[in-house]
Amino acid sequence: MLYIVAIFNYCTKIYLVRLFIFHINFSDMDGVTCTACRTTLNTQEDCREHYRSDFHTYNLKRKLVSLDPVSKEVFEEKKRESDEIAAELNFNVHCNCCDKTFTSKKSYNKHLEIKKKSHDSRVFQPQSTINDQQTCIFCNFSSESIDGNLKHMMTSHGFFIPDIEFVKDLEGLLKYLQDTVRIGFMCLYCSYDGPSGFKTAQAAQQHMIDKQHCFLNTETKERELRKYYDWGEENSYEVISSEDELRPEHYVDLGSVTSDTSYQSSIISNGMRLPGEITSNGELRLENGKILGNKMWSRYYRQHYRPEQSKMLWIQAVMAEMYKTLAVYNPWRGTDERIQRMQEVQRNLLQQGMRNNNHLHFRDQNL
Repeated sequence: MLYIVAIFNYCTKIYLVRLFIFHINFSDMDGVTCTACRTTLNTQEDCREHYRSDFHTYNLKRKLVSLDPVSKEVFEEKKRESDEIAAELNFNVHCNCCDKTFTSKKSYNKHLEIKKKSHDSRVFQPQSTINDQQTCIFCNFSSESIDGNLKHMMTSHGFFIPDIEFVKDLEGLLKYLQDTVRIGFMCLYCSYDGPSGFKTAQAAQQHMIDKQHCFLNTETKERELRKYYDWGEENSYEVISSEDELRPEHYVDLGSVTSDTSYQSSIISNGMRLPGEITSNGELRLENGKILGNKMWSRYYRQHYRPEQSKMLWIQAVMAEMYKTLAVYNPWRGTDERIQRMQEVQRNLLQQGMRNNNHLHFRDQNL
């Protein structure tokens, strides 16, 4: 209590001294000395500025705790150090190139130094090539082979390639998907690039992982993906609808012809124009380019030589078997199979409900 009273008396004295200084006539004396700062003030304007300054407030606080005042130079040095500490605490810089935020100036300077060294090394050293087909699209995990990369994306991110057994250019398809994410900064499913666009590939990858968009949208990207697939020709033969073009009476039974004579003598034209020309092998080449084979060569037509299996085809076969084992949903498959499964499930549920209704039960006698 006595300490509070002493502080109050001291503040009262300081206030009275200030009033006296402001009303004093500086023209009649050499100046006034501030007892807190031990500084001589020559004019009334200097006195006002001094008492409003942080330097005077700092020395007053030191005097309250019985400390000696400091000079103007020492105060400026302490103030500079305090500002540097405050700036260090409030430091917050975001690097757009690396998508990182730094809260310390020291760590930021170290980051700039490392980036400068790496940039110099890229300038003076040959840049190493990166195999995009062996790198994960979503987490940049590098595998030893394309097969390992596909298995990693399947097990870690649930990503699969629809109808992989019909892919004719697997490396080109993976390259296209890599460019979509790494160069275009786009999502594979929704093609969402943010309100103002993803700035980095890492942002697009994080979006796909967070939103669980680690799969292809075959509805919006079907046109771009079609060139990497080969389902074969839907119609390998042409059906002749007109009955006047070919008739059985225009041809005769050749039987087993073994000579190399022209087959034109075996065809009775009856004034009708042939629908094509006959080759030296006895085959009929139509006007549209299709060839009708002779029956005597049927044993050779039935022979199918298995093409040489490449590494890409082997990888596609392995991944297709894995997708089938895991029952991966394929959006490009026909709907008939799914409808049949749904009907079978509904039929089983109906039968189960009917069996449950046949359980023994008794009527409540109180009703």
